[in-house]
Amino acid sequence: MTSVFEHFQTPAGFIQPIVKDGMAMGDDFCHHGPSRGDADSQAGGRPCFFAARQVLLLRSRGTRFRRRGSPGLAGSRTPWCAYGCTGASSGQFVDAETGQIIIGGTAAGAIAPAACALPHASWGSPGFWRLLQQWPRALYDKHVLAGLLNGGPGEALQNPDSESAFGMLESMVVLYEETGDRSWIPMAEDVARQWRLVVHELRFPFPG
Repeated sequence: MTSVFEHFQTPAGFIQPIVKDGMAMGDDFCHHGPSRGDADSQAGGRPCFFAARQVLLLRSRGTRFRRRGSPGLAGSRTPWCAYGCTGASSGQFVDAETGQIIIGGTAAGAIAPAACALPHASWGSPGFWRLLQQWPRALYDKHVLAGLLNGGPGEALQNPDSESAFGMLESMVVLYEETGDRSWIPMAEDVARQWRLVVHELRFPFPG
């Protein structure tokens, strides 16, 4: 986590997915070279989620954390929550400095609500928490009900994929665990069914 938050995180709190020789390279497959400020919303949301899980586990075991100069985990969740609560529900690439959507129309950032929700009780107002729950519901209405959970891999914008589906499933499960609201369960089940469609065992018999 130290490496991620000290070397990959921008001052705004977003995570740059690729850093080479101290220089952010971005994650735009159409642009090779130093980053123009673009960050893949899936690649940024995923480390925030797993870092939050790890912090909760370590704290439960008595681990204490010292302050660092980077925004850190709390700083990484703040821009994602602002991004989701303003209605930006389906960005693919975002500007790592401003949060502005560069390429939209996918469910790439579906795991970010889960990162923002862990643990919601320790920060944010009740009103902010209500807004946060609207974000995955908007993703569900736009992508799950349409049968197109896409954008997880940065180079595959048009096809369903398991990465964005897994991220959406994590968000639904976390929101149920944090709120106890059973309305998240059937939504999670819908996502799981779509996830199964794009995950096959290695010996899958392709048509001859």
